[in-house]
Amino acid sequence: MYKKAIFVLLILAAFSMFGACRIVDASTLVTGTPVHMGNAAFKVTTVNVKKGDKLDLIDDVAVEHIITNGYWKGSTPVTKQEPGAPKVLAQVTGGSQAVGPFTTAGKYMLYCTIHGGMQVEVVVS
Repeated sequence: MYKKAIFVLLILAAFSMFGACRIVDASTLVTGTPVHMGNAAFKVTTVNVKKGDKLDLIDDVAVEHIITNGYWKGSTPVTKQEPGAPKVLAQVTGGSQAVGPFTTAGKYMLYCTIHGGMQVEVVVS
């Protein structure tokens, strides 16, 4: 009886040890400044980051967003990559995606090509 109990405990200890030694893909970890998105809008209109930082675009709902460089002028999208801005083209449907890094100080605009008026200003210092 005791041999079976000890055997079961050893097996459980082995599973615990191997479970603690899992490998995590570092590219999936959130490492940048979080920017949350709702149904058709960013949760903030301006985000501040330090030079060299990335943005983590976090879709709080399961709604598709295609984020790129530029802004909305009324109901007209203006695709424009400002000098010094990283090229951004991110498709996010639930979950998150990192963009950047932003290596040059300045102000840069990002917008969603799907949702009119959905834009955010990125201030890099």
